[in-house]
Amino acid sequence: MDLLSMSKMGAILIMVIASLRLCLKNRLPRKAFLALWLLAILRLCIPFTLPTPVSIYNFTSQFSSETTGVMPAQLVPSDNLLSGAMIENAANQEAPTAPYSPLFTLWLIGACATLFFFFIMHLLARREYSDSLPAKFPGFSDWMKEHSLYRKLQIRVSDRILAPLTYGILRPVIVLPKTIVRHQSVQLPFVLEHEYYHIRRLDVLWKYILLITLCIHWFNPAVWLMFYLANRDLELSCDEAVIKKFGMRHRYDYAMALLALED
Repeated sequence: MDLLSMSKMGAILIMVIASLRLCLKNRLPRKAFLALWLLAILRLCIPFTLPTPVSIYNFTSQFSSETTGVMPAQLVPSDNLLSGAMIENAANQEAPTAPYSPLFTLWLIGACATLFFFFIMHLLARREYSDSLPAKFPGFSDWMKEHSLYRKLQIRVSDRILAPLTYGILRPVIVLPKTIVRHQSVQLPFVLEHEYYHIRRLDVLWKYILLITLCIHWFNPAVWLMFYLANRDLELSCDEAVIKKFGMRHRYDYAMALLALED
């Protein structure tokens, strides 16, 4: 299966997931949509498919055949299939291999440009919190004991950012805006819990996988849509986990904390 076929089949699956997300966003947890996005990523990156009796691809191909009037392959007489296969094999043997592929060059330029763009954005972001300092606030030690990890977790403070963020996989770091820690805002417990769930669930690794998939299929608008929606579902999944831990009675407080960070 070539890259275009993988991208086409992946786009169909992405649009199906996006439609389900739109219709069932208030009925299913965000973890369910993340599992569906993982299926889309696998479809985009694995160059083969397993035969199944029921598939959305079978449905779309059948629908295409009915609308265009082209007979499905299984309905074509076997003699025609045999002769067609022989002609195709002969053509493949006689056709010389192209030493240069402009399409591959175009794809490679686009993939490198996409990767370079996000790499520059990453470097600019790292500069924003490169001068961060270790955080200290009342209850810091107790919070760290209650949220232990098999990886070493750091919490730092920066006056160059307006919203909290998390980076690192093996050595995760939570960077908090200085205003939150300085004033001991009521937002602090919610913010720390939200970022902690990002680290515990390896969401940074998720984002790297999404980025690699996007670089491979940079020419596919559906993959850009998946990149945006899947990242959004990562955030919403952490929101659900925070509300579940603190209880529904704190849902309003958590919503107000998120709104305050947007100001």
